[in-house]
Amino acid sequence: EKVEEQHRRSENAPREYQHEEAEHIGGETPEGATVTHRAEPKVGRNEPCPCGSGNKFKQCCGKLK
Repeated sequence: EKVEEQHRRSENAPREYQHEEAEHIGGETPEGATVTHRAEPKVGRNEPCPCGSGNKFKQCCGKLK
């Protein structure tokens, strides 16, 4: 009985987890990370290719190899 009661209490108790690098969690960018800015908007795979061929990007310049 006592064991079951302890088990119920532990299930409802708030839990705290501490990790080695917990101070890095919180939206900070890690060292060495850079933010990439594009000059032009990203082309979707099903949009017309920007090269002007008239084909879909995925069938023209965006072919996966």
